[in-house]
Amino acid sequence: MPVFADFRGRLYPNCSFLSYQGNQLYAAMLELFEGEALTEEGVRYFLIYGANVYGLDKLSFKERYDWVLENASLILNLDMDFIRGAADVISFVNFALNFRKWYTNPTAKIHMFINQDATCSGLQHIASLLADQNLAQNVNVTGEAENAGDVYQDIANKVASVPMPGVLAYLDITRSLVKRPVMTLPYGVTKLGMADQIKGRALAKITKDKEVLFIFPAKAGTPAAFLHSAGNVALTPQDISNLVKVLWDTINTSYVAIYELKEAVQGLARVMTKLNAPIAWVAPSGLNITQHYLQSTEDRIVTYQGGKRTKFVVHNYEKDTFNASKQANSLMPNFVHSFDSSLVVKLLASTEFNVITIHDCFGCHPNHMGLLRQIIFTVFADMYLTKNHLQEFFDHNIRHLKESGVTITKAAGSIFATDPLTGIEYELPNIPAGRVCGPSPAGPSQTSLTWLARMLAILTAPNG
Repeated sequence: MPVFADFRGRLYPNCSFLSYQGNQLYAAMLELFEGEALTEEGVRYFLIYGANVYGLDKLSFKERYDWVLENASLILNLDMDFIRGAADVISFVNFALNFRKWYTNPTAKIHMFINQDATCSGLQHIASLLADQNLAQNVNVTGEAENAGDVYQDIANKVASVPMPGVLAYLDITRSLVKRPVMTLPYGVTKLGMADQIKGRALAKITKDKEVLFIFPAKAGTPAAFLHSAGNVALTPQDISNLVKVLWDTINTSYVAIYELKEAVQGLARVMTKLNAPIAWVAPSGLNITQHYLQSTEDRIVTYQGGKRTKFVVHNYEKDTFNASKQANSLMPNFVHSFDSSLVVKLLASTEFNVITIHDCFGCHPNHMGLLRQIIFTVFADMYLTKNHLQEFFDHNIRHLKESGVTITKAAGSIFATDPLTGIEYELPNIPAGRVCGPSPAGPSQTSLTWLARMLAILTAPNG
């Protein structure tokens, strides 16, 4: 299947319908052209995957393996009540059909691929860029463990412990409720965006007395006075805004590294834009990336053809003026995405078997999953052992400013850039201190080496 890359190096299948990056049904319909009989190791990863898509991805590997064998009769018989209990029904049905094929004939060739997801890869890269062990432990980059860390559950527990007013005190704050807001934080989600994500998790949206209400599950034992209906509470948009504020503050106080890096990266973008300079960096894959979103105006045009009214928008870009807001808000997600894509490129260059990639999710035949995990570990650790990417990112842009005639000076631990046209001096942000990993001039410290050498990142992370 042909693929293409965007400017950050992310790979996408070049097809408009059936692809492994499509929805769950599309992925379940696709098979590897070359099938293989399952090896002993292949059986292990195959069964663990079955438990993963059923929704048991937080159990230990052994518990997942044993669970599948204990429920073999239900799986073999495609028991509908049992199957409906799966977190991902379509993927589990696909697993069940292949399980039955293997169970009845262990030498049968299996063409199914299994996936290995990252535990929020954006946060994994941030934890590794900054060597922040607090964050790293909850996104599975501190060492392989049977039971994975869970940043989503950690945040959900902390938010649930915060006293909240009125009906919010009785909202059942679950992992699934906070997952998407936490997941998208490295990619620049705003409070408004978080609110929309939470609204999207509502069981229903109703209008009562001209007020929009969002229905969510309530905590067990919620007093009847606070219930909208059996087991549910109704939240107003203001309630959701209040919840988002607690969620936002909880993330930023629990994982300061995320906030510090975001502020530094956006701060650099703002200064570069004021100096009318694009932002550029070299991804770990070697790809040269330039971010230059230009200011534009829109012309809305309406045409009529054959009695049909068609509307389209023409963007008129200003050649020499950057869109300051988009330059700042897009840099963090684009920077992190370039690390996602670099891992994929380096991984594909290191494998000799078929691999499918969905950005931060990797798939292959069950027989090769163990080797794939080892390769991912090697590539991921190498990315952060060999270079100080944040320092290189900032230095790269400072060099560009110097080459364009901007005067760079240092004073009292700060770096300043002076616009050659206006004489205005801008202070450049500092890289978040104390947690940056990678080699120092004398080489990486033993502490850094010990920590980074234990990185398993995507390897130890179960699906979801």
